[in-house]
Amino acid sequence: MKKIFFFLCFFLFSTVVVAKNVVIDELSIKNASLSIPFSPLNNEYTAIVGKEVDTLEFIYSADSSFTVVINNNHDLQNNSVVELIVSDGENKASYHFQILKEEEEQTKTTFLEKKEEEQISFLKEYKNYIVPFFCILLILFSYRLLFHKKKII
Repeated sequence: MKKIFFFLCFFLFSTVVVAKNVVIDELSIKNASLSIPFSPLNNEYTAIVGKEVDTLEFIYSADSSFTVVINNNHDLQNNSVVELIVSDGENKASYHFQILKEEEEQTKTTFLEKKEEEQISFLKEYKNYIVPFFCILLILFSYRLLFHKKKII
């Protein structure tokens, strides 16, 4: 019995593999602002840059044994994606930064604001009719349930 116990313990402990997290500890971009603060566990970001920015200047700290590769970090256009890959030889993690140029963000925001204003004005225009309409429907439905006689065939 002792031999089986020791064998199981040895087998269980020998098969446990401790995986090392391949992440960047801290990251900032010198010539851009991130849509949300950097977190090592989040891998999707939007980088808001000026219209004249062509490359991102990353400042990061990571374990010295990690290799960091930056892809697509040239001739940046609106909606292009820069990928930062961190690896230790066996495991890898990647961070994606979607580029949003400042000029086009302002245009997009203005359009969304106008659309929201149109929806609000529509509701204001018809709000005096919505409540009475539903009240009448509720009264008719209640009347039908309470006073409708079933026909006997």
